[in-house]
Amino acid sequence: MTAPDPTTRAEDGAGRDYVLIKRGLYWRPGAQGYTGLLSEAGRYSAADAAAYAAHDNDSTRAWPADEAREFAPACWQETMLAFRTKERDEAESRAATAEAEVARLREALAEAEREHTDMMWQLRRAEERSEDAEASASALRERVAVLEAILKPFSEAAENLDDDEHGHLWESPAAMALDAEHLRAARTALEAHYADD
Repeated sequence: MTAPDPTTRAEDGAGRDYVLIKRGLYWRPGAQGYTGLLSEAGRYSAADAAAYAAHDNDSTRAWPADEAREFAPACWQETMLAFRTKERDEAESRAATAEAEVARLREALAEAEREHTDMMWQLRRAEERSEDAEASASALRERVAVLEAILKPFSEAAENLDDDEHGHLWESPAAMALDAEHLRAARTALEAHYADD
């Protein structure tokens, strides 16, 4: 890329920002000294740039800021090297920061995955305990139903005997209906019930 054309004048581009160049260097902001770096150069309106150039007997020229070179034509090599070194150091610092953030995010992701795995295990254990509890409750309900069926004749006999109309065992139809088979069934059911417990 060629150096800025020193004959370019600001009057041709109103509304754009300009840099001013004198003796191969850019003017700093507010016309306070000179610099070889575009990043440190001042930005001037077309009218201000034309006024400065006219006041300086045309030894100063204006150049559109968005077309100016990163380094002025007379920029020292040391200045350019220092600028590039600073850019490199800043880029390396940003890269190190980004790598540290990536490592932090990876660790956070790994921790989240471990927590998710643990939560899923706990959920499965809870579901298994719930299933076991439901199975136990179902089995218990079945045992109660069996016991109720076996003991129903005895319950009816007791209620029949409590009735004022039946003062003696032989006067209770429900009680007299009990036989050895009822007693054996009740005994077997009760023994099985307590054996399981």
